[in-house]
Amino acid sequence: MVTHDDRRFGVRRVSRGEVDVAYVRTDSRGGVPLLVIPGGPGLGSVLPYRWLRRMAAKRGFDVVMVEHRGVGFSRRDRAGNDLTWEDLTVLEAPQDLVAVPDACEAYAQRPDGRPLDPALGYSTIAGRFPSFAGEPIDASAALRDFTWPVAVVSGARDLRSVRPLPERIRDLAPQGVLVPFDGLAHSILDNHPGAAVAVCGYVARGDIHLLPARTGRLAALSGLGRASVGATMLHLTLAGGSRE
Repeated sequence: MVTHDDRRFGVRRVSRGEVDVAYVRTDSRGGVPLLVIPGGPGLGSVLPYRWLRRMAAKRGFDVVMVEHRGVGFSRRDRAGNDLTWEDLTVLEAPQDLVAVPDACEAYAQRPDGRPLDPALGYSTIAGRFPSFAGEPIDASAALRDFTWPVAVVSGARDLRSVRPLPERIRDLAPQGVLVPFDGLAHSILDNHPGAAVAVCGYVARGDIHLLPARTGRLAALSGLGRASVGATMLHLTLAGGSRE
């Protein structure tokens, strides 16, 4: 497999046909390999999560994050042209994620228009993208074939992946464990990266079964993300309004 290095931000690249998929690695040789996938495939990895990678590396992880094709450093093909819709498929995205570690040794509800609707912020750009035509794979069947431990993190304030969804994933994965956080909103990577790395540590040590009883302790860890600020402000606003 052909790889290329790019000195900007420590970016490296793996050739995938006409696309050079970008990725970054902490190079914590000897650490536990950890492939971190943010809420993509539309979200960048290289720049937003530098602090998360440094924190995980200090805790003994060899962290790899892939810039999804069509985003950021993986936005263009080898000729410098923006990737086409045909290049951005559900089948190619996981293959990119597989290719990078090898080189190292959508679904949406209709917005209801209310302030807390998580789809509302994307409704203005929805017309730029093709309509959802169904998944090309049977995700439920694939989950049943997982032979590794799966920690399914779920926040009580998550309005995008509400609790029944992670519960179903837990039930389908043979070694699935639900890790419920009371005060967490969508995406533990963005709201509490400190807890996210700690969860990875439990899984790596083979202690995944302890996680459901440890979420209170994990939530109290340092390392809150910037996204948690918005939740705090909303909580204070609602609390202030209730006193009027």
